[in-house]
Amino acid sequence: MREVHMAAGLACAPFAIMYGISAVRMSHASWFPADAEVRTSRAVVAPEKASDARAVARELMAQNLIRGELAGVKATPDEYRFQVNRPGGSFDVAYSRRSGEARIKNTTLGALSTLVRIHHIASLHYGYWLNNAWGALLLLTAVALFTVGGTGVYMWTRLPRERTLGAVLLVAILGLTLTLLVTMRIAG
Repeated sequence: MREVHMAAGLACAPFAIMYGISAVRMSHASWFPADAEVRTSRAVVAPEKASDARAVARELMAQNLIRGELAGVKATPDEYRFQVNRPGGSFDVAYSRRSGEARIKNTTLGALSTLVRIHHIASLHYGYWLNNAWGALLLLTAVALFTVGGTGVYMWTRLPRERTLGAVLLVAILGLTLTLLVTMRIAG
């Protein structure tokens, strides 16, 4: 039982650390410099391959110019505008129906901003495979966290000589958690 408890806890540790770092980045964004890089490019998409914004996005993906999940589609008589998001950045695309030219603004996020973006991915229904892979890892992490809790309670009830250490660790973790919550609220 102890081995299962330790293995599940160690499996969860990287995710807990990542969420802790990204939570500090979100709470105190002014402490960290902007870490995004913006590049622009242009591409041509033949009008017969541009029946709608999704078709334009598929063609640009086929040309390996953009990758991610399509979002925020706006169509006017003259152009299509859309965004393609991925954990490490986004692509803002404006496609001119008259000229067949796509203007692509590629925003690449730095490590901390990418952690914040990843922090918000929480399900398995995305169109971009990397987002779904992350969601699956989070599901496994949640199962591991429940395993840690369940095995911890079980061991606490079954191993009386370990109760003191368990109580000390429980109080320390709860104290740290409450201290962080209070200081984050006070700091705004």
